[in-house]
Formats: sequence, C-alpha cells, structure tokens
Amino acid sequence: MKSKDYLNKINIHEGHDGVLLEGNLGNLKQLLFIDSSQLELKCTNGVLRFDVKKSEILMALNKEEVILISE
Repeated sequence: MKSKDYLNKINIHEGHDGVLLEGNLGNLKQLLFIDSSQLELKCTNGVLRFDVKKSEILMALNKEEVILISE
C-alpha cells in the first residue's frame, strides 16, 4: 500500500481464522494472474497479491458463488 493510512486492520490468528487484512485499496486499475496460482490486484492505493488458483476463481464465478455485500 502507498500509505499505512489506507490500512484499517490487520489480524493474524494461528489456526482456523488465518489472516485478515482490511483497508482501502482504492479503484481497481488492473487484475491479473501472475501465474496459475497467484492473483494480483493493482489499485490506486496499492497492490495486493495472494495465492489462489485461477481454476478456483473461474469455478466460483461459474457457480455464482460470488456474493456482493452491497446487494
């Protein structure tokens, strides 16, 4: 992230909860797969990379498993 001001919360729990990063990345500029298992979101306030398989994302989109909180 360009500034820690865009980051609201970081929680790291050993065990079942894992890691929570909460903040404002800004407007999405680019979304790309670095390889078949790493997704990168480039936004106006920073970049987020995380491990997820491209096939898992595509499968979730096809099954309509994507839920928009604002709906």
